[in-house]
Amino acid sequence: MRNLKKVIALIAVFAMMVSTVAFAATFGDVKEGDNYYEAIETLNKLGILTGDDENNDGVMEYRPNDSITRAEITVIVARIQGQTGAVAQADTVFTDVPSTYWASGYIASATNQGIINGYGDGTFGPDDKVLYEDVIKMLMETLGYKPYAQNNGGYPTGYILAAQRQSVLKNVVGGAEGTEATRGQVAQMTYNAIDTPLMERYVYGGEAQYVIWDGESWSPRKTLMNQALGINKLKGVVTENEVTALDAAVQIDTDATQQIKLYVEDNYLGSNDTNSDYEVDSVYPFYTGDTNAADYLGYDVVLYAQDNKNETDTILSITEATGKNSKVEFTLDKFNSYDADTNNLSYMKNDTDKSATKLKLQTTSNRVNYSDSPAIIYNGIAYSGTLESLFGSYEGDESGLIYKDSAYSGKVTVLDNDDTSGYDVIFVDVAVGAVVDELSSRGVLTFKNSVGDRNHMNSVSKVEFDSSNTDMYINLTKDGKPYDYTALKAWDVLSIVANNGDAQSDYYDIKVLDNTNTAITGSVSRTSSSDTSADGTAYTISGVDYDLAEGYYNNGTLKAGSEGTFYIDEYGKIVAYNKDSNSKTSDNYGYVIDAQITSSGFSDNVPSLQIIYKDGTIGTYDFQGTVTIDNPTEEIQKLVGDNSDSVSFKYKDYSVDAMTEAINTMAGTVITYNATNGYIKSITMAALNSTTDDSTLVLEKADTANVSSFDEDTKQIRVGGTKKYDVADDTLIFYIGKPGDSFVYNKPAAGEPSENCIVGQGSELRTNDNFSSAVYRNGDESGTASVIVMYNTDPGVGASTGVAYITSIGQTTVDGSKVLSITYYQDGELKEANTDDMSVGDYLDQNTVAGSLFKFGISNGTITSAVPYLTFDGTVRDKVYEGDDFTTAGIPNANYVKTTGSNSDEEVYYGAVVQKSGNRLTIAQADADGIISLDPNDWESVSLSNYTANYYLYDPTRNGKAKFQTASLGDITVDKVLANDGGNGSYTIDFGGVVEDAPAFGMLDFVYVRTYERTADVVDYTTWEYDYNFSK
Repeated sequence: MRNLKKVIALIAVFAMMVSTVAFAATFGDVKEGDNYYEAIETLNKLGILTGDDENNDGVMEYRPNDSITRAEITVIVARIQGQTGAVAQADTVFTDVPSTYWASGYIASATNQGIINGYGDGTFGPDDKVLYEDVIKMLMETLGYKPYAQNNGGYPTGYILAAQRQSVLKNVVGGAEGTEATRGQVAQMTYNAIDTPLMERYVYGGEAQYVIWDGESWSPRKTLMNQALGINKLKGVVTENEVTALDAAVQIDTDATQQIKLYVEDNYLGSNDTNSDYEVDSVYPFYTGDTNAADYLGYDVVLYAQDNKNETDTILSITEATGKNSKVEFTLDKFNSYDADTNNLSYMKNDTDKSATKLKLQTTSNRVNYSDSPAIIYNGIAYSGTLESLFGSYEGDESGLIYKDSAYSGKVTVLDNDDTSGYDVIFVDVAVGAVVDELSSRGVLTFKNSVGDRNHMNSVSKVEFDSSNTDMYINLTKDGKPYDYTALKAWDVLSIVANNGDAQSDYYDIKVLDNTNTAITGSVSRTSSSDTSADGTAYTISGVDYDLAEGYYNNGTLKAGSEGTFYIDEYGKIVAYNKDSNSKTSDNYGYVIDAQITSSGFSDNVPSLQIIYKDGTIGTYDFQGTVTIDNPTEEIQKLVGDNSDSVSFKYKDYSVDAMTEAINTMAGTVITYNATNGYIKSITMAALNSTTDDSTLVLEKADTANVSSFDEDTKQIRVGGTKKYDVADDTLIFYIGKPGDSFVYNKPAAGEPSENCIVGQGSELRTNDNFSSAVYRNGDESGTASVIVMYNTDPGVGASTGVAYITSIGQTTVDGSKVLSITYYQDGELKEANTDDMSVGDYLDQNTVAGSLFKFGISNGTITSAVPYLTFDGTVRDKVYEGDDFTTAGIPNANYVKTTGSNSDEEVYYGAVVQKSGNRLTIAQADADGIISLDPNDWESVSLSNYTANYYLYDPTRNGKAKFQTASLGDITVDKVLANDGGNGSYTIDFGGVVEDAPAFGMLDFVYVRTYERTADVVDYTTWEYDYNFSK
């Protein structure tokens, strides 16, 4: 597709880059590209470093910025000396390390070996932090460099000098004497240390000397890696995996232990190596183990393999060799040509490029496939044809499988894996979309569409999941993870890379497209020509242009106005279209925000409409010379001199004043329109009376007096306080203006901010009242609203909205504007959403404290309103005292707790529970400062038997989502001190012998109750579990 807007958030756009093979990181807080990433990942695979699930969310964390403890460094030192297996807990000589301590076995072993010592008073201090220089000392002594260090200044100077000389401190960031060593710094030092030559006492000719076993001169190379850990480190190129070598396909056997082959470039044993299992410039097999080694075919890598003695070694870790792999990726529709004379492959970096970027291919025989042309992997298998048969031989040659302006999905990757000029390996993936029709009980998968073709060697009529067929390879994944084929169902959309040509047996790499990310429900707002679309047409959906992929499936005609579900593959092409016959919003609805007379650049005094389209995009459209207007207003009919239901509007025939009055009658209403290249061709206004035409939109009722309301229990909107209409989940909602704005039905915007206009669906609405509205319905929708306009309000926050516990608040940029990015737990799930501004209402902004509770109103995934439940002035704490200072930081801000939402029937109660009888709570309410009233006359009684109650327990002493969870009435604790006192007098509070006068804040649980018409939310805030001593 040329010159088309391609802003596709969920699709990878490939451009020229130097990169690595990307795979999922082990730890959630250590991403690829971070400091110490390679060190941490490698040591984890070698069994030396581990992390923990600190947040109880199933994601392992390493905490690279935390200071390391004495116990942790002891375990690391023990493991790099060969104790990589489980070490049983054991008794130790230290009083503060019982046998039940997690690292007691390591500490006992290290003590017995003299590696570590205690403090001399019988303690070890396992959780004490370790200084940077002490970590260096421990590692360098483990490597045998104590004599060297002592001869060069001792501790710490000599040890630091030794570490510097042997590159143990290479790539360590920010380390300094006197500072605590971080877990990230220790990971890097350990990673360097295990590959550092050992220093040992050596006796030769009766004379003792210390030798550094560096593999040079006469000495072999000895390291902790090859001596203590039994690991071989190798560098080289992966030449074969379980399905193909670089030069030919291999016989697939899924029963066999999976292997790769490596062309060895370096065995890291030095020039004096005579006993290595691996000779340089030779090829050896390796078991892949639990790694993704097969994915590195053609790449120059560094691998670590467990020495299995005389058997094939097993890979423990594999990464790309630093600085060795230059890669360029581009989608098939960016391919330009291959020039056989110059051996250049060219592609277009961007849609707007006028000239192609050239890539020089290898021309000399290489050490991997011993050919003077690149290795070619086509759809996962070594390609038996020539470069010319794949790409053609000159610009404009379409005889190859890949040609300019291809409509196929897929990509080309060229890889330079050495220091010589030219790209050595070419990967070509031609993907085809497949829509699942049926999965039989025998595991036979069939499709609704024809998948692939014989010319591209990827024709697939069916896929048989047969575990007894060991010579068939199927890699079925979703979101990069293995996927159970039995979960496949009709209308699942797949992206298949298959090879049934060069492969020695069937080969399928199948990705299940995630419908939540790749299925777009909407309509085609316009079409345009495209050279790279299967039918020559690009389709605009939600403001983005999409090509059709070759072989796409559809069950309805695609054209402007087509509505349904569009399935987008990873290359940004439509692979399937499913017409949705049950949608109630089948027309191109738009709300006219403003109408005015403008200059178009071609002529003056052109009518122009600012419209928010049903997908939320806002655009300004000029009239064509002649515009057809159906269901025109009287003012328009009067202007054109035609009283019929369909008139022609020629703006050059009318004066500015007359046109302004006429087109202003369109402002503030819902229309259907047809536009091409930004110019309106026709407009259908809503009919003002009922009609027998099912396709006509009818204005049912409008309210401008702010007396409309919505009831989420009945799912009905009441307009003007009288007429009710049903609201379906897919009823289209235009929110015109936020609270405080002054948009009005059937009036121009008059300077009101159009950016405050958004679009949503009926399923988002919550109980709300005191707003203006207009209700429209199709002629065939008896009693059900098709389109609703709600003025100067939002979706509302109601009883059915789950309470959200905020875990973090950050900033991000959306469409050039800064907004808040909020992570929160709701209904037991961790969620993330952006706001539509840097603040929402008066209570939610970047200063809101993590741990606060809100209810959010959400439209199209964006937080548009927020009602505070419990908020805080400072960090949420689990105790009322911090040192000698009394603090209210752990107490919710009472100024906010009684803030109501969009419902006039809300009541809020907040304080300490002094009585609980059945479903009735008596609450000593807090005042604006959070102080509990001691006077029983101020206490409130609320009966929860009148409501359907949602109970929540908020315990700040817990971790992760356990802080905020569903609960029951039985979890609420009565504040017996207040209850028994009955309001007689005040208190002094004894905190560990310090007696302080303190107001009564309620010493056990606060309770927060918000009631709606039929529902109540009850939050039990477990403030402080503390044994207080009270005296009058």
